[in-house]
Amino acid sequence: MPTWPRRKPPLTRVKDLDFNHGLIVVRRGKGDKDRATLLAALGRDELREHLGKVEGLYRSDQAAGVAGVWLPDALERKYPNAGREFG
Repeated sequence: MPTWPRRKPPLTRVKDLDFNHGLIVVRRGKGDKDRATLLAALGRDELREHLGKVEGLYRSDQAAGVAGVWLPDALERKYPNAGREFG
């Protein structure tokens, strides 16, 4: 069993992707700092296309009245709108 202090994993969200500048922001990285790094050119177009499809599904679900996604109780309390937001 490890004895070092456990950290929360870094966060990356859709809104942290900057396709125009080729950057990705990693939140809560080492030292609990936010950092920007390069978004690889290889696969960038495919990622943008995939996110477009996912956002389309999200919008159609919203229009159909789907309430959102399930979140564990603690996350639902901490971020009450997270299950209904895109990005």
